[in-house]
Amino acid sequence: MVTEAEDKLAQSCFLTEHPGHSVPSALRPAPLLAAFPELTSLTHRPRSKESGAWQRLGTLTLEAGEGLVPNFQSLKPWTGRLTLRFESEAGRLTLLPITFGALPSAEASASASPPETLPGLRQGLDCVIADRPLTLQISLRVEGQPEGLLLTFGRRAWAQGVPKERAQETNSLQAFPPRSQIAEGGEGARHRCSPTSLRMVLEGFGQRPSDGFYEACRHPAGAQFFGLWPQNLARVQDFAATGLLLPFRTLAQAAALLDAGFSLVPSIRFGAGQLPGAPLKETGGHLVVLQGFTQGEVAVLDPAAPEVETVPRRYPQAAFAEAWLAHRGAAYVLWPSR
Repeated sequence: MVTEAEDKLAQSCFLTEHPGHSVPSALRPAPLLAAFPELTSLTHRPRSKESGAWQRLGTLTLEAGEGLVPNFQSLKPWTGRLTLRFESEAGRLTLLPITFGALPSAEASASASPPETLPGLRQGLDCVIADRPLTLQISLRVEGQPEGLLLTFGRRAWAQGVPKERAQETNSLQAFPPRSQIAEGGEGARHRCSPTSLRMVLEGFGQRPSDGFYEACRHPAGAQFFGLWPQNLARVQDFAATGLLLPFRTLAQAAALLDAGFSLVPSIRFGAGQLPGAPLKETGGHLVVLQGFTQGEVAVLDPAAPEVETVPRRYPQAAFAEAWLAHRGAAYVLWPSR
């Protein structure tokens, strides 16, 4: 019989067919755990050997106003699909499936399903937000045979006051080849900030994603669906890289990871005139590559710039912190994996 304590999931859950198999440090590097100590909390679960079956993992409790972002990392590249479900006695929510590797188009396409509701839990594009305290049952469906999976939950109060911090400085500014999603053009160019930012980072790692990388990042649920966080990260793992989408609370967390050699791609949002110097007047969600902090400014590569030459930008640190940390604080954290 599983006790209540054993049923509770930690912030990370490692699923493998081999009991006692430790999580490789390449998936949980020490500087990352230092910046996000809550990730040291780890649950082990045996992975179901039955492809396509729902496996109940345990329960997670959310506070009112807290958001939860799921992340999937695999020990080795594989082909298949992962689907996460949240349930309570009041209902359930199933997130969009995330595809790894190159599934045939018929298998990869998102199937229609009846609308689902779970009172008190709002579904974002790639997250859930609690409107009141909730205890959720978490289930996972694995289609395929991955050697091992690390499921990590990034969590934070979805809206927060931006902490007053001394101006951050990083040891140096990271260099990446700039890319403009606008100049590159093509179908859905204005919606490709996420894969364009990730491509800049991968190229900085010495990888060579082709133009097909953008289409590979697009989720089959929509023709211009390029911004689903876990789907983009699944494609990154086709290269010698891995990463997580984590909600940051302070600029100091970001500076520590940048100085440790990690690369960050923050998700920002701002109203008209709130981010001086930005190529977008306003946005409800946009991703940029963070190069570092210097002289009270934030150096970024902004893929919304109209030409490649204008992709490098400097934004006032206080305005950037408000655009990033006040809501979600989400950012891809990326590093070479092999």
